Amino acid sequence: MPSDRKRIGALLGAISEETYDRDQILLTAIVHRQSTGATSPGPGFFELARALELNLENEENFLAEEMDKVWRHCAA
Repeated sequence: MPSDRKRIGALLGAISEETYDRDQILLTAIVHRQSTGATSPGPGFFELARALELNLENEENFLAEEMDKVWRHCAA
């Protein structure tokens, strides 16, 4: 629901902050917006990554690396 996006975004941000502090992963890298074609997290995900001073020279590569870190962490 569009009216809930702000609340959902805040929750996802809190989850990523906690998992980054604890495990050095942005868990919400695997939460993508529904769209046609390629999907990706919402802009808040990348804003948080910038606030954490992570290297976002190439957002596509950064996202792929973060998703890989999440999957490896969860498989352990």
